[in-house]
Amino acid sequence: MRIRTMIATVLGATAGAGAMYLLDPAHGRSRRRELGRAAVTRGRAEVSGATRDLGARAGERARFYAEQARTGFAESVAGPPRH
Repeated sequence: MRIRTMIATVLGATAGAGAMYLLDPAHGRSRRRELGRAAVTRGRAEVSGATRDLGARAGERARFYAEQARTGFAESVAGPPRH
């Protein structure tokens, strides 16, 4: 059996099993609902973490530029360097 054929067979079987699991008349609705809840919960956690990281990076960048501005202002007040 060729590799492509085996991969296609495994993917097809996996998709079929997933569809059967989610579209089950007896329990499919509750499974889909739970899957949706889990996806929303994970999505919120991912967004929260990304937002926190972005805020931290923005704060670091703001502190860097503030320090650069203070240094530049101090150098301009002191005048040109003397040789």
